[in-house]
Amino acid sequence: MTEINNFEIEGKEKFQKGKYKEAAKLFNKAANEYQEKKELVKSAEMFNNQSVALLQAGKNKQAYEATLGTDEIFLKNNESLLQALAIGNKASALKELKRFEEAEKSFIECIAILEELGEQQYISDVKKSLSTLRLLDGRQIEAAATLKSSLDLKEKPTIKDKFMQSIIKKLFKKFQ
Repeated sequence: MTEINNFEIEGKEKFQKGKYKEAAKLFNKAANEYQEKKELVKSAEMFNNQSVALLQAGKNKQAYEATLGTDEIFLKNNESLLQALAIGNKASALKELKRFEEAEKSFIECIAILEELGEQQYISDVKKSLSTLRLLDGRQIEAAATLKSSLDLKEKPTIKDKFMQSIIKKLFKKFQ
C-alpha cells in the first residue's frame, strides 16, 4: 500500500470517527500526492473529501476553496457523477457562507447533471439541501415545494419522510 493510499484510508477513518479537521489534513495530503503523480481525478476526489470534512468542522471558506476547479477536472475526464457531486459540495459550502444566490445556481446545476444520469437518490438529497437554502433565504413556499419534490423522489421513504410529506400536503391545501 502506498503512502497516498494510507493518507486516503486514514482520512476516511478519521472522518468516520468525527475527527473532521484531522481527516481534512489527511485528504489534503492525499490530494497533493495524487496531483504530483498526475492522477488528477483522484486528486480532485481527495480535495472534495477534504471539502466535506472541512464543512463538518465548520471551516466553510476553506471547504469552498477546496472544491475550486474539481468539477472541471471531472468534466474533462468524463466523470459526470463526480462532477455533479463536486458542484454539490461547492454549493453546500456557498450555502454555509450565506452566498445563497451562487449556492442556488450550483445546486440547480448539480441537479441537472444528476437528472441526466438518472441518479434519483442523489437528486432527492440535493433538492433537500436546496430546500434548506431557500428556507434560510426566506422563501418558505419555494422551500416547501422543493422539499416535496425531494421527498417524492424517495423510493423508500422513512417514517420521518412520510410525516414531512403529510405536513407539506396540508400546508399546500391551506394555500389553495
